Amino acid sequence: MFPWRGVVARSIQYQVVVAVVRFDGRQDGDVTLDARWRVLASNGSELAFQRSTVIQGVEGSDYEPMIAAMDRALGILGQEIAAEIRALPPGGSAVKIPARAPTGSIAVI
Repeated sequence: MFPWRGVVARSIQYQVVVAVVRFDGRQDGDVTLDARWRVLASNGSELAFQRSTVIQGVEGSDYEPMIAAMDRALGILGQEIAAEIRALPPGGSAVKIPARAPTGSIAVI
């Protein structure tokens, strides 16, 4: 993945790689964020691989409510990734973490 060097490379415990498949929305509709993401250990081994689909309602017909819904969707994705990292065993050993049941508007596939 990213070629970290020096002090930064020695201090990194995890690397998160996110591939956004879809991130769009409609005014007076929904915003959809569909992303695949992986958590890698400092040695590059894969610790987790997930797919998250976050759908947030747009509460208005202007651009500001749509941007607010997109911001909420990104926040939810960040929370999902953070929860996965917190669930990893100490030391970040390469153990596959099974997908958890969807919560709220997040669908983990």
